[in-house]
Amino acid sequence: MKLKTKDNINIEGKYSIILPLSEEQNINCEFSPIRIEKNSDGGYTVSGQFVYNSSHDKMTLIQYCAKRNIEIKNK
Repeated sequence: MKLKTKDNINIEGKYSIILPLSEEQNINCEFSPIRIEKNSDGGYTVSGQFVYNSSHDKMTLIQYCAKRNIEIKNK
């Protein structure tokens, strides 16, 4: 997954992330950068890996993405 940020983050760091899926539902995970590219506008595009704190969080995110994919296809 790619993220955009204005901050130059440490490629060797690990970052606690909260992914908001809805107003009632968040997923807690850890983000590990793999690649950082500097953008022409001064920001950065960061590619990385998410590590989930629980298998329940991982399944919740997979189900959410599958549901959103179906919703987008049916538009």
